[in-house]
Amino acid sequence: MTTEVASLLALQPGQVFCDCTVGGGGHSLALAPRILPDGLLIAIDQDRTALETASERLSTSYPDLALSTLSGNFGNLDQLLLSLDVVAVDAFLLDLGVSSFQLDTPDRGFSYAKGAPLDMRMDPGSQTLTAAEIVNTKNTADLAWILANYGEERWAPRIAQAIVARRATEEFATTTELAETIRAAIPAAARRTGGNPAKRSFQAIRIAVNGELEALEKGLEAALRWLSPGGRIVVLS
Repeated sequence: MTTEVASLLALQPGQVFCDCTVGGGGHSLALAPRILPDGLLIAIDQDRTALETASERLSTSYPDLALSTLSGNFGNLDQLLLSLDVVAVDAFLLDLGVSSFQLDTPDRGFSYAKGAPLDMRMDPGSQTLTAAEIVNTKNTADLAWILANYGEERWAPRIAQAIVARRATEEFATTTELAETIRAAIPAAARRTGGNPAKRSFQAIRIAVNGELEALEKGLEAALRWLSPGGRIVVLS
C-alpha cells in the first residue's frame, strides 16, 4: 500500500511526518525522501525490537534525516509528542493490526500457524496481560463477546464453550493448543472455506490483549489535535 499511502499523505520537503506504527520501517523508508531536506520524521512503535530495527535502517539509509524515535503506543500520542520540540505535525500514518515483523517472530505467539507460547503482547516489556491469561480466566460469556465483537466470529459461543471445557482439564499454554480447540469447535462444513478456522479468534484475542480499539480512538483524537492546517491522517486497516 506504499503507493496509495504516499499519494494520500502528499508529503512535502521540510514537513513533520509521524509514523505512529513504524514497525520495521517499511513505510518510513519509502516516505522519508519526500520530507528531505529539513523535514522531521517521528517514528513511534510499542514494539521496542521493531523500533530499534527501524531506527537503524532509517539512520543508515538517510544519514541526513532528522529522526526522533519514541517507544510507546499511539494511544498515548499526546504524551509522546509532548516529549519533543514540535508544535504541530503535517502528516500521520497509523497501520493497524499485527505486522509481518511480529508474525515472523514465532515465540511472540501472534501466529496460529506456528507453535509458540500464548503471548500476543505488542510490548512485552510493559504489558502484563497475555493471551494465555484471557483464554484461561475469562468466563464463557466474556470469551464469546471478545470473539464476536473483535473477530466477527460467527461461531463465537461454540468456541468459547470449547475453550472453557478444555481448560477445565488442562490450561492452554501454546498457540497450537488453542488453534486446535478452535478448529474442533467449528462445524466441519464451515471449516472448508474462509482460510484457517482460527484466524478470526486469534485476531480477537490479540485486539483484547493490546486494547487496540481503545488505543485507536485515543490516538485519532490526539492526532487531530496535533495536525497542522491542511495536514493529513492516513489509517491502514
